Amino acid sequence: AIINTISDPVFVKDRSHTFVIVNDGFCRFSGHSREELLGKTDYDFFPKEEADIYRRKDEEVFSTGQVNENEEMLTDAGGKRHTIVTKKSLYTNSDGEAFLVGIIRDISDRKLVEEDIKKARDFYLKILDDFPNPIWRADVRAKCDYFNKDWLDFTGRRLEQELGDGWAEGVHPDDFDRCLKIYQDNFHARKPFEMEYRLRYHDGTYHWLFDCGKPFYTAEGEFAGYIGSCYDIQARRLAEEALQQVNRKLNLLSSITRHDINNQLFSIKAFLSISKDSLEPPAEALEYILKAENAANAIERQIAFTKEYQDLGVKAPVWQNVGACVNSAVSILPMREVRVAGDTDGLEIYADPLLEKVFYNLIDNALRYGGPAMTEIRISHQEAGRGLVIMVADNGAGIAAEDKPRLFERGFGKHTGLGLFLSRDILAITGITITETGEPGKGARFEIHVPEGAWRFM
Repeated sequence: AIINTISDPVFVKDRSHTFVIVNDGFCRFSGHSREELLGKTDYDFFPKEEADIYRRKDEEVFSTGQVNENEEMLTDAGGKRHTIVTKKSLYTNSDGEAFLVGIIRDISDRKLVEEDIKKARDFYLKILDDFPNPIWRADVRAKCDYFNKDWLDFTGRRLEQELGDGWAEGVHPDDFDRCLKIYQDNFHARKPFEMEYRLRYHDGTYHWLFDCGKPFYTAEGEFAGYIGSCYDIQARRLAEEALQQVNRKLNLLSSITRHDINNQLFSIKAFLSISKDSLEPPAEALEYILKAENAANAIERQIAFTKEYQDLGVKAPVWQNVGACVNSAVSILPMREVRVAGDTDGLEIYADPLLEKVFYNLIDNALRYGGPAMTEIRISHQEAGRGLVIMVADNGAGIAAEDKPRLFERGFGKHTGLGLFLSRDILAITGITITETGEPGKGARFEIHVPEGAWRFM
C-alpha cells in the first residue's frame, strides 16, 4: 500500500478510537504487529496515563475538526519510552464517516541533546550565580537579560527591576552619562571595555565599581551579546581619596615651607650683597662671601626644582604621546641652532604625568653640556623583543667614562644634581628603565627601555 512507503509511523482511527489502518512504520515503532493493532484501541497497548492523553487529543480533533499537534510520550512493546510529536487531522469519507489520521515523529534523540544543553547551561548559570562578584549579561540589543545573585544582593533589588535598562537607575547621576556612553560606544563597536562608576548599594549609599565587559559569540561565530563582571573597589577609592588629601596637605605644607625659605634666602642674599659692596672686606673674607652667595643660589635652584617635581607619583599613570612631550619641552628651552629630529609619530607610553620632565631634562642636559659643536638631538625608537627602546642621542661632547657610573645618583652633576635622578624615578613608576650608552667625544645617548604593555601606537 502507498501508506507503507512513508517511513514515519502513520495510523488511522475511526470514531470509536479503534485502529483501522497502520503502516509498517507504526508497527516497527510500536513493536506490535498489524494483526495485534487493528480493531484495538490505545488502552490495549500503552500505559493508561499515555492512552488518556491520546484519547483527549483525539476527541479534540473529532469535535472541532482542527488539526492538533502535540508533544507526548509513547512506550513501545519493549518498554522503551520515546518522546514524540503527533500530528492529527480529521478525514471524512464520501459516506460522511469521520476518521482521525495521525503521523508520528520520534524526537527522542533531539530531546536528549536539548536536555544535555539545558543541563550544561544550568550548570554554567549556577557557576555565574554563585560567583562572588556581581555579573551581568546583555542581549544583542544591549538590553540586560541576566544578573547573578551577587549583583542582586549588592543592589538590594529584584531581578525584574534590573532587567533591560533598569540597572541604570542605580548609577550615580554624576557618572550616568559617561557610564552609558562607554557602554553603548563599545557595544556597537563590539569591543571589550573597562570603566569605573558608582552604583547604589543596598543600604542607599553609592559604591565605586570596576566593570569589565566583553562581547560573546555563539558556536557558529554569531554575536550573542555582552557579559560583564564587576568588582567593588569602594575601599580602594576611599584609600586613594585619603591619600590624595594627605598629598594635598603635604604639597600645601611644602609650598608654605618653600615660600618661607625663599623669603629667608632673599634676606641672606641681600645681606651678602650689602656686605660685599659696602663693607669692602679683605680678599679672604670676600672669597667666603662669594661662596656663601653661591650656596644660597644653589639652595634657591633646588627649592625651585622641588616645586616642579612635587607631584611625582601623586597622580595615576596615563598614556602619553612621546612626540607631544618632546615638542612641549623644546618649546620652552633655549634651543639656539640645535635641531631636534625624531620618528615618534603616534608612539604613546604609559607613565607618570611628569614624563614630559624626563625629555625636558635630557634635552636640557644636552644643551648645557653638549658643547658648541653640537647641532642635533635625535629621538628614535626600536622594538626589543616585546618591549620598546626610545633613544635620545646628540652629536655633542658626550659623557666622560668616569662619570657614567654616578650619572643617575642624587646630587651628581653641575646644576642641581637632581634632573637625571628624578627622571629615573619618574620612569620607574611604571617599570620603565633608563641607561646611558653613548661614547665619550661622540655624543650622549640615553636609552629608555619600555616594557611590554606600557607602549602602543595610536
